[in-house]
Amino acid sequence: MATYQCDNCEWTGKIEEMDECRDVWSRVEPGDRMGFGDCPECGAFCFPEEEAKPAPVSTNSKEVIEDLLGAVSALLTQVEQMQGMFDDSDGKIQEALEAGYDARDTARKAIYPAVNRASDRKEA
Repeated sequence: MATYQCDNCEWTGKIEEMDECRDVWSRVEPGDRMGFGDCPECGAFCFPEEEAKPAPVSTNSKEVIEDLLGAVSALLTQVEQMQGMFDDSDGKIQEALEAGYDARDTARKAIYPAVNRASDRKEA
């Protein structure tokens, strides 16, 4: 019989020991793995033990983040240029832009900490 492992804590057990997955659609994005059940200890998704933790990515993480930053910046530019073409009376387009800027800036600070320390000193 297969053994399942929590994706968050050290719990392992059988499928019948897991809780039913709750709030699945608020916890997964397109392309995410679907849990087989919720951990009875912490509530995180559980997976068959052999696939509980994905293999580490062999690509340089900084390069991946830099590529993502470039793509996010290009998307932000395109949305800004098209913003006036659509009704934004609910403010969702502007809200999405602001979330995109925040995510981009947070990622930049994570991979360029020395640059950020220097720019923080300039602003002070």
